[in-house]
Amino acid sequence: MKKLIMVSMVSLISLVSFGQISLSSPTETITIGKVGGGMGPFIASLEYSKGDNQNQYMLSYNDATYTTLTSINRIKFSGNEELIETFYQMLNDLISGDAGVEKEFNIGKEVMSVKCIKNLGVKSLQIITSDRGTAGYFYVTKKQLDKLFGKL
Repeated sequence: MKKLIMVSMVSLISLVSFGQISLSSPTETITIGKVGGGMGPFIASLEYSKGDNQNQYMLSYNDATYTTLTSINRIKFSGNEELIETFYQMLNDLISGDAGVEKEFNIGKEVMSVKCIKNLGVKSLQIITSDRGTAGYFYVTKKQLDKLFGKL
């Protein structure tokens, strides 16, 4: 009798645990733009996968704090093409303006601080993220920003 109860319990636990695991179909990831890689170091990339109502975007970047040689951080957020265009326009306006101007954005679950800096006569954006353990930063010039958002 004890064996029958034990076999029944093990079978029941097995059925319940397998019920929590299911296969998901892989979604196609489409790259909008990528900066670096190839012959130079990877800087950042912007990708998305299509969703039912909204696209799922992922901004990946090589953290310039250099705690390790390569440390890729990712920011995930949902939105549509209009959101990405608005985000690009805000960053483009910032890099086209005066150096020293800083703005803060909430993107997904992250807080992103973007500062326009000028170093050796070249303007760039310092993009800093800080939330949920993905604190880090990277730099992009105007040309790299355009490439990242697929404008080149």
